[in-house]
Amino acid sequence: MRVWVDRSGTVTTAPAGTLDATTSGWLVGGLAGFGVAAGSYAAWTGTRLVLDRRRYAQWDTEWERVEPGWSARFHR
Repeated sequence: MRVWVDRSGTVTTAPAGTLDATTSGWLVGGLAGFGVAAGSYAAWTGTRLVLDRRRYAQWDTEWERVEPGWSARFHR
């Protein structure tokens, strides 16, 4: 009978087989790739949101300055 022990001599389960190790490696690698892609997308979306809010605020400020002159032309 085969018995597996760890470094301290405690009986433990058998180590993972080749198929189990390969499957776990592919799964962890795929999840890591997905995590990097999702994180990159979230960072891009957040940056875009911040920049869009800033740009809209600048447009509002400029429109408040320019609009009175433009609207006066159409009210004659």
